[in-house]
Amino acid sequence: MRKLRSDPPAAALACVVLVRYFGNVHSEHNGCARGTVSQLQVGAIEEVIILMDRHPSHGGIQNVCLLLFGVLLRDGSAARHAVNGGAVAKVIRAMEATAGREVQYNGLTALRLLTDAGRAARPGLQEVALRAKAAHEGDSGVCNAADEVLALVTPRFKEVMCWHWESGWCKLGPRCTYAHGPEDMRGAL
Repeated sequence: MRKLRSDPPAAALACVVLVRYFGNVHSEHNGCARGTVSQLQVGAIEEVIILMDRHPSHGGIQNVCLLLFGVLLRDGSAARHAVNGGAVAKVIRAMEATAGREVQYNGLTALRLLTDAGRAARPGLQEVALRAKAAHEGDSGVCNAADEVLALVTPRFKEVMCWHWESGWCKLGPRCTYAHGPEDMRGAL
């Protein structure tokens, strides 16, 4: 990836190849030694962070980098390395720069992994997740991904019924962290 940094289409293709490679490694273990895979993950995470910095306004690059994060960060040690490398700020910046569905969904997936497995600091994550949820309130995939992040960063998220909603109207709508009906309660089927 290092050689392709200045060529966005080639760098994006390299990210897609790595998504497939690491996706197969995680699912099949491909006979690779665990230490080798960890070293490759660390190197890929560092390159992704550099690539995101080099092309901050390129939505396509940001999206494939976020997609690659979603595969790389499944491992707790890789997620902690990414947090220490500043990945949270890069993900938030990408989500703020591009409101597109895929960037929002992949960004929320990366934030969930960074927060859960990587133990990322929680400030600012609630607002990013609520903004994505409000912007894509008709998209169940984005809303579910946002809810997963919100459940990690918001105390008692959707565990209590919203009394404004019960009285007829909640001005926050999808940005409300309280449940709007029994089906909205966390853990409801």
